[in-house]
Amino acid sequence: QGSSWATAQMTPKEVRDAQILLAASYGQVPSVPVQNQCFDVCWDWQNKGFCPRGDACRWAHSQLPGCEPAPEQKKVTLSVTETVRKPKVECSLESIPEVDEETPVEEKPMRKLVDHASSLLSSKESNDLSIYIVSTPDELEESIRAIYEHGVEAPEDVDRVCDLLVDIRGRWPSVARSEGPPVSYTRLVLGVCKQNYDALPRALMEPARLNKCNDFAEAAAEMVYTSAKYHGNVSMIAHLYLRKLLSIRIIETVVRELLCLDEPSAKPQLHHVEVVCQLLRTTGATLESVPAGFDLLERCMTRLQTAAADIRCGAVVAPTVRSLVNFREAGWMCA
Repeated sequence: QGSSWATAQMTPKEVRDAQILLAASYGQVPSVPVQNQCFDVCWDWQNKGFCPRGDACRWAHSQLPGCEPAPEQKKVTLSVTETVRKPKVECSLESIPEVDEETPVEEKPMRKLVDHASSLLSSKESNDLSIYIVSTPDELEESIRAIYEHGVEAPEDVDRVCDLLVDIRGRWPSVARSEGPPVSYTRLVLGVCKQNYDALPRALMEPARLNKCNDFAEAAAEMVYTSAKYHGNVSMIAHLYLRKLLSIRIIETVVRELLCLDEPSAKPQLHHVEVVCQLLRTTGATLESVPAGFDLLERCMTRLQTAAADIRCGAVVAPTVRSLVNFREAGWMCA
């Protein structure tokens, strides 16, 4: 017990030196060469290969010479986020189409507008004008004529026809020609409109055309057809004016001729009065909003009321004129 107490008060080097001297006095040779000995290592651990005190020993249990170090066991601590398993997300690449950068994008075939002008009106869906081409002013004029004549023949499609003509203006505001300045789209529309209006007969039944009819039924059918052509052309002129494809001068020219505004003594024809009433019902609100249009509207209303008061034609046109007057008093809105 005394030696144990004394040993506890010595440094590790002093204890080791004492052990060596003690072993030498008994003729013993240390099991470990002096140059390989560490003086802070446990004696039992170094000489016997084990220590009965275990982890409670105050001396170091270092590696013995000639022995491989024991593999260290690393302590692994998992955080809360690492212990939670994340759901696996399966992603399949089969649904993603392969893109071949070398394959060029297929371009839409270009078509001539003059060859497909009628087909543009056969579908009620919006038309893609980017696939059509126009090479010359004549081609554009022929396209406008085909679309315009469809609006004359089918008054129920007049809004769709005029909207298409507006879209074409946005696509081709002008067309270049081989010589001279380019031709504007508005000029071409005006030319087509004038040609169709000038082709109308001044009377529903002219003597030359009446002689060609075989009977009264054929003559009546011819009169109905001519009246429908008048109404169709005037309807197209009115809606093109509302879309600013025609100027107010065109409206003034038409009503001046049909109502004989420059000839006070002359009396307008009955079907001309009906056509002008149709024109003013469509354009009256717009005409009344501008000074020049208001003056023209006042002259037309005076002329129409005079025609309605005429004994010979008042019974036929009076209801139409009275309906127009009531329509204007209601603010150009249906009651």
